[in-house]
Amino acid sequence: MEAEEGRMLEALLEHLRNTRGFDFTGYKRPSIARRVTKRVEALNLRGFGDYVDYLDVHPEEFAALFNTMLINVSSFFRDAPAWECLRTDILPKLLAAKTAGPIRVWSAGCAGGQEVYSLAIAFAELLGTEAFCQRVKLFATDVDEDAISQARQGSYSLEDLEPVSADLREKYFERAAARYVFRHELRRPIIFGRLDLIADAPISHLDLLACRNTLIYFNLEAQRQILDRFHFALNETGFVILGQAEMLLMHANLFTPVNLKQRIFMRTPKVNLADRPTFAQGGDAEAETSTAQGVRLRALAMDAVSVGQVVVDANDTIVLANELMRARFGLSARDVGRPLRDVELCYRPVELRPLIERALAERRPAGVTNVERSSPNGQTRYYDVLVTTLRDDGGQPLGAAITFTDVTRYAQLREEVERSHSELETAYEELQSTNEELQTTNEELQSTVEELETTNEELQSSNEEMETMNAELQSTNEEMQTTNDQLRARTDELNRANTFLESIVASMEAGVVVLDANLAVELWNRKAEDLWGLRADEVRGKPFLTLDIGLPVEELKTPLRECLAGSSDRHRLVLDGRNRRGKAIRCAVACVPLAGTDKRVHGAILMMEPGD
Repeated sequence: MEAEEGRMLEALLEHLRNTRGFDFTGYKRPSIARRVTKRVEALNLRGFGDYVDYLDVHPEEFAALFNTMLINVSSFFRDAPAWECLRTDILPKLLAAKTAGPIRVWSAGCAGGQEVYSLAIAFAELLGTEAFCQRVKLFATDVDEDAISQARQGSYSLEDLEPVSADLREKYFERAAARYVFRHELRRPIIFGRLDLIADAPISHLDLLACRNTLIYFNLEAQRQILDRFHFALNETGFVILGQAEMLLMHANLFTPVNLKQRIFMRTPKVNLADRPTFAQGGDAEAETSTAQGVRLRALAMDAVSVGQVVVDANDTIVLANELMRARFGLSARDVGRPLRDVELCYRPVELRPLIERALAERRPAGVTNVERSSPNGQTRYYDVLVTTLRDDGGQPLGAAITFTDVTRYAQLREEVERSHSELETAYEELQSTNEELQTTNEELQSTVEELETTNEELQSSNEEMETMNAELQSTNEEMQTTNDQLRARTDELNRANTFLESIVASMEAGVVVLDANLAVELWNRKAEDLWGLRADEVRGKPFLTLDIGLPVEELKTPLRECLAGSSDRHRLVLDGRNRRGKAIRCAVACVPLAGTDKRVHGAILMMEPGD
């Protein structure tokens, strides 16, 4: 059943991507499933499959679904220690390193805009409002159009501004009725727009990137893609600040911790390649010797590197291969000078040509991770393969350096953790995913709490009304209790009266039959049973004129109608009949109206006395 639900969830995500352009395939499945289930349960549907059909019939449901899936929970100066570190340490360093020129800042996943306005206040406090407007350019993006629209307005309640001190609130916000609006002139440097961190190109040349509690919603592969884009977007000395549940321990090649506790990192700079070696012209023996020694030193240094490395020139010819590559990948001295395509390494364990072409086209390193290779002794090893283009001072490509970093030990550790914790991808993912799930749940709960606070106020007002009504009901209940006691006493009296009347009717020597307004039998005493041979439970509720007894009941139709009409008080007649034993008898029948206290006729009473 779980596998079927998982398949239907994937079908739903594919449906959203094809019909609405929202790609949620990179989001964590437990979080997505939990939030979609919330909508499914709200609509009383049976599962994700029914929900897909519901979306086809009710397109307006997409808005409610996206509002549920894209949780826009944020606040001003969220996680105060992190903002204190940013104000006192990071921003002064950034401004000191960049004394002139524009300062570019990106708030990715800005939700309702609280974060980008917090950044604006922090920069304005350090630079002054005039310099802030002239130098700082803030970009605020989110995948949710409604959130962007809300952030663009910059309007917040007093409760939203609770983390903002009174003096900052007075300085940067203007009162508008019951709301506070960020000052218009300070909003000009802020550019709002929709941006999908996975599908869209990042904003570039950044000095500071804030992406707080956004990565926690993405799976590991999507996080890796986003972080690669963040690395590309930042300047060489750019900073990135993440949420408290987000870490970059597995991405040390991209970012270096500045303050790990507050989740502030700096872009890891590129490693400068050594200059291309130059060779002396013939005739200078000393220069040739020095050059030969330099080349030898480079070769020895390359052999001493703990990762396998191959260098190819612009003609795709192998120029160098260090000792580790020769030992593990079967290269030899004879392979130096051969085209890369002629050696097995070009195709196994991974196709190198596409990586080289991508690195040349994108002008940045390209690689793959966890490439599996089986060694001749049967042992499986894993490598991270990275292709880095080598360029001269003019930017022209001279070749490419291909490194094979042995990550077998890490892969083995990861496999051990996966065997112990089958539900997690890696030990890192176990620690971080749990924290991210808690953070995600907390934000969902925070969103729910905000809804419940409004509902609670309504309920409190209703409760006050109910308390007033309860007092009134209690008073009414006391009155009803008194009335109930009186009714109980009257009921007892009525029961005694009924018992008394039933005893009288049962003891009468004449057969007594009581009929209602429709001439159906209501009462049939014992004498009537003895006289005609029918029990009371056999005739009760049946029309009297249809009973098969030893009496010509049709002759009683007229007297009974007159009694019911109130045109006569009493009829007496004698009829010939046969009793239950078949004996012929003469039966005197008296018919009188059954009148109530309101003088209205409700039926008739028949008294039958048999004679000789």
